[in-house]
Amino acid sequence: MSSMTQSDLRGRHQHISPAALVTRNPSAIKIRSDQLTYRILLGLLDGKNYTKYPARCLAEYRQTLPKCRGHVDLALSPRSEESWDHVLASLHLLGDELVDTFLVLLAMALESHGTEHITAPFAVTPDDILTICQKKKSKGSYAARQRLNVIEQVHILARTSVYATLTLQQGKPRLVESPLVEVLVNEQPELNETGRGYLKIGDWAAKVPELQYQTAVMARQVLQYHAKEQKHEKRLGRYLTVLYRINSHKNEGRVKVSMGVLLEQARITLDRDHPGRTREAIETALKQLHTDGVIGPFTPLVENSARGREAQERIEQHAYHWWDDYQRQLWLFEPPAYLRAVYKRIAREAGLPD
Repeated sequence: MSSMTQSDLRGRHQHISPAALVTRNPSAIKIRSDQLTYRILLGLLDGKNYTKYPARCLAEYRQTLPKCRGHVDLALSPRSEESWDHVLASLHLLGDELVDTFLVLLAMALESHGTEHITAPFAVTPDDILTICQKKKSKGSYAARQRLNVIEQVHILARTSVYATLTLQQGKPRLVESPLVEVLVNEQPELNETGRGYLKIGDWAAKVPELQYQTAVMARQVLQYHAKEQKHEKRLGRYLTVLYRINSHKNEGRVKVSMGVLLEQARITLDRDHPGRTREAIETALKQLHTDGVIGPFTPLVENSARGREAQERIEQHAYHWWDDYQRQLWLFEPPAYLRAVYKRIAREAGLPD
């Protein structure tokens, strides 16, 4: 993507129709919720996880899947006419805002082409992405800085490739290798601060047909949460969205999960010096998610036995080893009413594998 000139930054104010998803303005978007996509999301959260190979202009991060089901590797490398410095800058910018942009691009591709043709090209502007994320405008428009941040995030996604080996239930390993996102420049302008560009989701999204139909419905509120000040809400909201999808056709959509698994899969780390603060932050975030309608009612499941009551008492009093009890504790999350209705409607549709 070309560098910006001063005239670009001032803007040419050309009228470009917003994307269909922007025009429709739904309260929730459809995203991919399969294990490959979720591992990609986790891999985009923190550049500190990557191993750097300066001589090869490469940074890599490997995630090994449980039960010998394979691995998902992400690799950052320079695009054409870029350098190692671009990779280093990209690592510094990995985080929740990048994940949000990636989710928006997936949602736009699904909106434009459906699950079967998710890798077909689609048009996008920086304003489309910012609007779907419900970012705040200043005097009726987005600032140049906001637009440039989004463009840089698309750059980073285009520099990132996924290399995965997945062993599914059938037992045959599936190999996946492609960029996360491709920027299309032939006969089309590249995405810039004032105009429309053309992108496509990388072929990774279509390499394993069994995963293609695993889509979840996520409240746009999750995108709106502040990446730093509301990190817990954002990360817990994402993971619970995936769990609601997995449980959508069983247990009436309810999710039962241990606090330890919830925090690990949401990538929320314990403040070992102040575990009580971590607990307070987690439960405050869950209350906010419930208030905002992202999740339904929730509660810890206290075992009805002397042992269970003792464990709960240790948790409440922050007694010795209470965090171990807290991590083991199961929690029940009801789906919000709108999500229950959506998945019931989807279940009635014929021909879609669960």
